[in-house]
Amino acid sequence: MTNQQAGYVYILTNPCFIKQWIKIGTSKNPIGQQFNQLTSNTGVPLPFEIYATLKTKRYTEAGRLVYDYIDNLNNNTRHQPRRKFFNLSAEMALEVFKEVAKNLPDAEIMLYKDNQPDKKVEF
Repeated sequence: MTNQQAGYVYILTNPCFIKQWIKIGTSKNPIGQQFNQLTSNTGVPLPFEIYATLKTKRYTEAGRLVYDYIDNLNNNTRHQPRRKFFNLSAEMALEVFKEVAKNLPDAEIMLYKDNQPDKKVEF
């Protein structure tokens, strides 16, 4: 099933996290809205930092594919099975985004700097 409007799969980092812990999530809203919710509604003392996004109309499917790909890399990657926090470097997660995006004709991957879009990623 394809969503009508493009949405996002995103990678967030946080300076409070132990090395290589990241959050990967999905949102139908522009990443800025989701980012603001996460920053204000979680118990972490420092705000999240946007590392990268994968934008596609099939964002829910893309999110599932990303989660499955990471889970297949290593069963111990998630802190809790149903949570979307992973013991994985942001760079490795970006490589997973690239693999998933190859099968999505409308996919766009963007790297962020200071929580702003910085550089489009080729895959």
